[in-house]
Amino acid sequence: MNPRIIPLNLPAGLENETAGNPVTSRPESAVGNCYPGLEVDIRNLDRRFFPGLVFEFVAFDTGDPGVYGRGARLMAVDGSDPEQPTGLDFQKKMNSLTALINSNTAVFLDSLRVADGERIELYDREGLPYNWDVAWRLVRSLDDKPVTIELATRKGAARSPVMTLTDKRRVYRNEHGEISAAYQPGELSQSLCSPWQHDFRDCGCTYWASNHPDITLPAHPATIEEVHDPGAAADRAEDPILWLRWNQSKNVGARETNDASRPFELDHYEINERWRDLAFVLGDRERLAPWSIGPCEEAAPLDPSELVSELRRLAGIEQALALEYLYARYSIRFEDATLSPADQSDADFIAHELLLIATSEMLHLRWANQLLWELNGDNPGHSPALDIATLVPGLPRDKPDAGGKTASVGMNPPEMRPIGEAIGDFIAAESPSGTIEGQYAKVLALLRHGVPAHTVETGPGQTEHHGRRDFSPELIGLVERVMADGVTHYSRFREIKALLDRPHAQPLVRKLRHLEDGETLRVTPVSGNPQMINHATFVRLYEEIISALDDAYSAGRVEDRDYIIRARQAMMEIDVLATQFASQGVAVPLLSIGASAIANFHHAKSRKP
Repeated sequence: MNPRIIPLNLPAGLENETAGNPVTSRPESAVGNCYPGLEVDIRNLDRRFFPGLVFEFVAFDTGDPGVYGRGARLMAVDGSDPEQPTGLDFQKKMNSLTALINSNTAVFLDSLRVADGERIELYDREGLPYNWDVAWRLVRSLDDKPVTIELATRKGAARSPVMTLTDKRRVYRNEHGEISAAYQPGELSQSLCSPWQHDFRDCGCTYWASNHPDITLPAHPATIEEVHDPGAAADRAEDPILWLRWNQSKNVGARETNDASRPFELDHYEINERWRDLAFVLGDRERLAPWSIGPCEEAAPLDPSELVSELRRLAGIEQALALEYLYARYSIRFEDATLSPADQSDADFIAHELLLIATSEMLHLRWANQLLWELNGDNPGHSPALDIATLVPGLPRDKPDAGGKTASVGMNPPEMRPIGEAIGDFIAAESPSGTIEGQYAKVLALLRHGVPAHTVETGPGQTEHHGRRDFSPELIGLVERVMADGVTHYSRFREIKALLDRPHAQPLVRKLRHLEDGETLRVTPVSGNPQMINHATFVRLYEEIISALDDAYSAGRVEDRDYIIRARQAMMEIDVLATQFASQGVAVPLLSIGASAIANFHHAKSRKP
C-alpha cells in the first residue's frame, strides 16, 4: 500500500510541477521501497495502525540484545490522536498503558484477532517472538476493518497479558487523498538517513535516486550550433563522471567499482562541509550555468479544438522518425566479419542503439494512438493515426518540399540517408531543448491545465455550455514519458556521433543504392528458404503492419494483442530482409514503401461496405 498523499500547505500542494523539479519530487511519486525507503519510510504509517497507540517495529531493545526484544513494541500513547476511541473505559486503559511505558516496562503487541475471528499470534512454533519484519508485515496486511489487539509485557522468555483493545484499523488517507491528521510533520521520513551526513556518500544501497546520482554527465554546450561545432568535444560530453568527486573543477571519469572511485570522492565527513560545492543535476547532466525555463514549462496550452489533429500529426512524426532511424541503421556494417574486432564492436553498438531508438519511436506511435482513443474513442468517425508525416524535426534550414514550397524552420521532409549524413538532424530532432520536446510542449500544457468551463455558439442564437474538463494522470504521464524518452535518444545519438567523428570510423558505414521498383534480389526470409524478393514484397509486408495496427488501435483493448503480434512478425520479416539487402549494398526505401503500403490500405478500406 503506497497511498497518494496530498500536501495541504500551498507551496507543496500546487497541482503543477515546479519548473525544473523531476516528477519524483512529487509526494505520490516518492521512492518508498518498503524500508527504509529513499524519500518515505512506509513503516512509519503502520506504527500508528491502531488509533491512539504508537508502535515501533524493533529487532532488539536497548540493554537486551536477546531475541525476546523482537516484534512490535508499544512506544507511546498519543492522547492527541483525533481518531482514537472515546469513553471513560478507553481513557482508563490508556492511562494504564502510559504508566507502564513510563516505568520502562516492555509492552509488545502479542496477537491480532481479525474480523472473522481468526487469532494471529506474533510468535513462531517454538514460542519465540517474530522479528520486526514479520510483525510489521502482519500488521500491514490488515484490512480497514475492526481488529482486536492483545498487548503483553515481556521479561526474558516470560510474557504476561496486559489488556485487549478493539477498534477499526486506521485508514491512512481519506477520499481526498489527505493523510491522517494523527501524523506529525516529518514523521513519514523521520527514520531515513540524514542526506547530508556521511551515510549519504556510502549508503548501503549505493544510490539515492532523485537526490543523489552516483555518476552523471558533464555540463555540455547549451545550443545545437555548439554541439555541432567540431571544437565542442562532443565525444567527451557523453562520458559519465563522478558526481561526488573531490575536485569539482575537473571532470573525473566514472570508475567500474566503488573501491576504484573512492580515492577521487569526498570523504565521509568532508561532505558535511563541502556539499554546497556539488553541482545541480538536471536531465542526468550537471548544470553550471543558471537554469532557465524550457519549452515544456513556458508553453501556452494548445487550443482544445486542435488536440486531436495535433496528436495525429505527432503520431505521423513518430512513424517517420522510426523509418529514418531504421534506414540509417542499415547503413552501418553491423555483424560484418570483415571488420576488425574494434570496428565491429563499434558498428554493432551503433546499430543496436539505432534499433533501440527506432523501437522507442514505434512505442510512441502506440502511445499517441492511445491518447487519441482515450480522448476521441467515442466519436463514430474515430480512426487510428497511421499516416507518415510529411515534415519531421531537424536542423533549422530552408529546404523546398515536393510542392516547391519552403518548409518551416526546423521542420523538413523526412529523408532516407546513411547515418553519417543524418546524425546532425537526429540530434536536433531529439534535443532536450529542441523540436521534439517543443512539439509536445503545448499538448502537455493543455493536459496539465485542463479545459475550463466554456460556452460554444452552435447556431444563430443557440449556445452549448461545456463544463470543466480535467485530464487523467495516466494521459499526462504518457506525454511526459514520450518527452523523457527524447532526452535519452538525444544522449544516445550524441554517443553515436562521437564514434562516427573518430578517425577510424570510416569503415563503419556502407555505401548503399536504393532498391529499384521491380528489382529482385535473392535473400533468405524468416522461413529459412532462399527466395527472390522485390519491392512489392516489402510493400505487402508493410501493408500487413498497418492493417494489424489499425485493428489493434481502433478499440484500444488489451484483448487486441493478437493484432500487435501480427504486426511485430511483419516488422521482423522486413528487418531480416532489409538487413540482407544492405549486406549486398542495396537499401530498402522504407519511406516510399511505407507510403505506398498506407495508400493501398486506405484504398482497400474505403472500398469495404
